[in-house]
Amino acid sequence: MNDSISPAELKSLQAQGCCLVDVREPVEHAEEHITGAILIPLGEIGKRAGEIDRSQPVVIMCRGGKRG
Repeated sequence: MNDSISPAELKSLQAQGCCLVDVREPVEHAEEHITGAILIPLGEIGKRAGEIDRSQPVVIMCRGGKRG
């Protein structure tokens, strides 16, 4: 498990079908997001974990701070 990856590594993982989870708030996601990311705000991750496809690598993205 890596703490962070580069944009090039993310692009490669996306090409391989990774599950990209955006844990930011909806307003942040609306401002800007990566195509293909599923929005599950951090506070909802426990109840919505079933939406995460764990058959592929999972990448979690956030803006920073406590979520990071």
